[in-house]
Amino acid sequence: MKLAIALDEALARATPRLREKMEHTINLLRKAERLALKYSPDGFLLGMSGGKDSILISPIIEWLDSDVWELLNDVLQVPHCELYDQGSIRTGCLFCPMASPREKAIMRQRYPRVERAYKNAIKELVIKRPQSYNELDPYVKDIDTKVDHIFDWWVGNDTLAKYISEHFVQQQFDF
Repeated sequence: MKLAIALDEALARATPRLREKMEHTINLLRKAERLALKYSPDGFLLGMSGGKDSILISPIIEWLDSDVWELLNDVLQVPHCELYDQGSIRTGCLFCPMASPREKAIMRQRYPRVERAYKNAIKELVIKRPQSYNELDPYVKDIDTKVDHIFDWWVGNDTLAKYISEHFVQQQFDF
């Protein structure tokens, strides 16, 4: 019911000018999930659909996570992956760059074999392309240590330059 009311309200707000100017696409985007959203002066989300400018009608744009879970659990009674009950926010790819550092730390504990597989792939890349990640060469000579640092950087949320600064450069100063 909450979704239907939100959709009705969103459609009612659309001015005739906006309705005539663009196509409409209904989506389930939420502000909480997006970093940057572009809005029209009328407060509608603007975007592309099928290669054309479109008004993206987002009836749940203001919903909190708790609203989504209420709809899924209490109203629709949709079964969901147990990982959400264990604290996961996303259940996409393992070690996804979009996952939070906390989720990546949980993944490292929960899926050590997957971490090893990623490190083996990184090692293969470094062997085949020695110029890969050569920014680490002044600090790390051993290939396995280099692979560990590449993986640690990848599951972190810092740029490579910041990772190098925090893990190597700052440690070279004597105080």
